Amino acid sequence: PFRLACYATPLGWTTTSLMYVVMIDTPEYDGAEPCDESQSFCDRGFYCPDDPTGQQCYGYSGAQILDSVGKSYSIISSENNVARDMGIVIALGVVFRFLYFIQLRQRCYSSAEPKAPATKKGAKKGAKESAKNGASAPQGGTSTKKSGSNGSKESSKESGIESGGSNGESNGVSETA
Repeated sequence: PFRLACYATPLGWTTTSLMYVVMIDTPEYDGAEPCDESQSFCDRGFYCPDDPTGQQCYGYSGAQILDSVGKSYSIISSENNVARDMGIVIALGVVFRFLYFIQLRQRCYSSAEPKAPATKKGAKKGAKESAKNGASAPQGGTSTKKSGSNGSKESSKESGIESGGSNGESNGVSETA
């Protein structure tokens, strides 16, 4: 499962191509010398006179360096697979976009249809009804609550003025001082 996820991500495919494009046409590196593989000290087609063990010597040309690093990291190689890798990245993008559209369509059509918004006339009527029932009026600015057993309403404002709506209409709550 984890390896499958690695194949499905574009990072590995782009890294392979990026390393190839950057390294393949680089000029020859100092410190490494080409040699004939028939010589006893030359087993990779190059050697480094300053590094007799060959552990810090990766190559003379870009292709040799890619092959040397490829022994430690299997995705790096001197083979030109740029077209294949870019084709795979584009195909992954198309597949993921297609799956996104399927999920988007499924979510859009599986949800309930939205209801039409309430009209202004219905909103005023709702505010008047809530004021009659003892709830606070949204536009009036006064909050009412029932007090004691006699059912009279007290206001949070002490001014004793009737609060009106936006058209100067009363919201149905009047106060007496």
